[in-house]
Amino acid sequence: MDESLREILYSKRNKGLIGFQELYRQAKATHPALTLKKAKAFLDSQENTQIFKPTRKDLFNPIVAPDHTYQCDLLFLKQSGKLNPIFVMLEITTRKGFLRLMKDKSALSTAIALQSILDEEKPIIKTIEHDDGKEFQGEFDELLQQENIDNVTFPKQENSKTSLGKVERLNRSIRQWWNKSYKGNESISVAIPEIQEFYNQREHGTTHQVPDNTTTPKQIAVARNIDNLRGANPRNLIKQLYKKGSQVRLREETDIFKKKSDAKWKRQTHTITDVNGINFKVSGENRDFRAWEMLPVGTTQKAPERAQLPPEPKPVPALKRKLTKELAWDFGGAVEEPRTRSKTPV
Repeated sequence: MDESLREILYSKRNKGLIGFQELYRQAKATHPALTLKKAKAFLDSQENTQIFKPTRKDLFNPIVAPDHTYQCDLLFLKQSGKLNPIFVMLEITTRKGFLRLMKDKSALSTAIALQSILDEEKPIIKTIEHDDGKEFQGEFDELLQQENIDNVTFPKQENSKTSLGKVERLNRSIRQWWNKSYKGNESISVAIPEIQEFYNQREHGTTHQVPDNTTTPKQIAVARNIDNLRGANPRNLIKQLYKKGSQVRLREETDIFKKKSDAKWKRQTHTITDVNGINFKVSGENRDFRAWEMLPVGTTQKAPERAQLPPEPKPVPALKRKLTKELAWDFGGAVEEPRTRSKTPV
C-alpha cells in the first residue's frame, strides 16, 4: 500500500504536495482498507512534509518554583531621548513585583537597587534567577553572597527568554503602561513607584489573586497549582514525544531574507541523547534544546528522484535568426578596397 500511496502523492497530476485528506480521497477507491489515520501517518513519514511542518506552539513548560524564588531583569524606558534602566524583580509564584530606577546599568547600580528593596520592603528572598549579563555580576553577585541568596544564571544562548518568561512578561506590562498611560508626561522617577503599586494591587489575570494579598500558604498553593495545571497536558505530551533515543529534526534558524514558504525544519535528523527536565541534548550539537525547537520524526521517506530528461532546445530569437541569415549571404567575392580619407590639396 505504501508504494501505491507514494505514487499518488508524487503524481504529476497533483501540482505540489497534497494533504492527508486529499491523499485518502484519491487512494480510497483502490485501497478500501485505508483509513484517515493511516493516510496521515504515511504523509507524516515523508521528508518534505516533515521539513515544511508548522512549528508547534503549545509545547511550553510552566515556570514553577519553591516559595521566595525571584526572577530579575533590566528594562529600559525612553524619556526625552534617553534610555533609563529599571531594575525589575518578580516573585515567581505570587507575581509580586519590585521596581527601582537605576543611575546606569552597571553591576554596582543593580546591587544598589536590590539593596534598596531589601532595606525598604524587606521581602524574603531565597533564590534569584537572571540572565548572564554583566549587570548581574561583580557587586551584585557579592551582595547575593552576603545575603545568603542562591544565584541562578540562565545564559542568553540557552533560551533565557523562555526560562525567565515571568519577569519578561512583567517587563512588557510596564512598557505598555508607560507608553499608554504616562506618554512621557510624568517623570520616570515618579511613574515607577506608581506602576509598582498599581501592579501589586491589581488582580493577576492568571492566578486571579492580588499579588499584595497573596500571603497565606493556601493562597500561595492555589497560585502554584494553577501554574502546574496549565502545563500538565503539554508536559505529558513532551514526555510522550521526546524520549532518549528519539529521532528529531531541529528548527531552522530565522533568516530575514527567507520567504515564509521556505523550510522550517532542517533536513538532517538527530538523536536525543539526554533528557534533563525540559532541556534536551541531541547528537552533533553542544547546546540544550527545548521541545518547541524540535520536531519528532519516526521513519523518513524521501521523495522519488525525478527522471532526468535531456534539456529542450531553446528557441532562437527572431533577431538572431535574421542576423545569422544575413551573415551567411554569399558576397560573390566582390570586396571593395578599403577607403581612406585624404586631405584636400590646398
